[in-house]
Amino acid sequence: MAIGNNYITSEGFKRLQEELSKLFKHDRPKTVEIVSWAAGNGDRSENGDYIYGKKKLNIRIVGQHETTHDKRYISWVSPLGKSLLGREREEVVSVDINGVHTTYTIIKIDY
Repeated sequence: MAIGNNYITSEGFKRLQEELSKLFKHDRPKTVEIVSWAAGNGDRSENGDYIYGKKKLNIRIVGQHETTHDKRYISWVSPLGKSLLGREREEVVSVDINGVHTTYTIIKIDY
């Protein structure tokens, strides 16, 4: 964990909550739908919808001060980050975040 306190304003917290809600309730389900549709279209190696969608669904776990929403980096101390640590490739992980239940399948692990 980071040394010392990590403060945020109420406005900043509200903005992050709204972004998280949008990502979990709108963006991610839409991307999952597109990837599922694209996967059903046959050869995935040249399927742009499938390739781009899968890249959007990738989650990278980083240090607490390296998190960014534009690159979809998450902190290792976040609920999702904690639930993914120590897992193996192809393992299915379920997590509840703010009342939203989501299941992830680990597709790749790099160090």
